[in-house]
Amino acid sequence: VLSALEIDAFMVLHHGKVVFERYLHGMAPHLRHGSASISKSYLGIVAGILAAQGVLDLAATAESHVPEMRGTAMGSATLQQLLDMQAGIVRPDLGDRPSALGAQDGGVFEVLGLLPRRPESPTDFYDFVLKKPAAGRHGERLYYDNG
Repeated sequence: VLSALEIDAFMVLHHGKVVFERYLHGMAPHLRHGSASISKSYLGIVAGILAAQGVLDLAATAESHVPEMRGTAMGSATLQQLLDMQAGIVRPDLGDRPSALGAQDGGVFEVLGLLPRRPESPTDFYDFVLKKPAAGRHGERLYYDNG
């Protein structure tokens, strides 16, 4: 089943101990594996735990935690709005990117070098997040965004 689903690595923990572990499709314990969109789930879980422990205030703005975000489109969004993907930012035009890519992913693929970098493309992930243009108010609409 794991192979048919194209699962590269699978681990089951029980009471903190590994009880099952398999690697397929050329993966091995010492190799790094891209996590792509599942990293959003990891971040959400960690943020939820920290919020429940009183360590993280989800009503605080992003710029209160990351001063470099002050004055940017996403900087004034609360952490909860960012986790809910409800930042008031521009949905970029797909332009000449392959139609299989969502418009929000074009910058990410260019940062990673998977698509040719255009002059206006972000140079790194910080650039990708900090240069997003504002559009509307935070908390009004869902916009799936890799930033």
